[in-house]
Amino acid sequence: MPVLTLIRINGQVPWRCFPAKGGNWIGICDPLKLTLQAETWNELVDEIGITLDSFLKELLTSNENVRPA
Repeated sequence: MPVLTLIRINGQVPWRCFPAKGGNWIGICDPLKLTLQAETWNELVDEIGITLDSFLKELLTSNENVRPA
């Protein structure tokens, strides 16, 4: 049976968020080189959480290291 390990990460990742000319919202995270788009502010906030969760899970499964630029 696999052993489950809880990893807690406390940190801050800056995002630049702004409305685009077409009405959608854009979120850019320069340190992680991520860009997201959503129709509303609330959807963008949700997408940021989902994307960071997926990003960190992928790093965990691929055993890659991330170093800030």
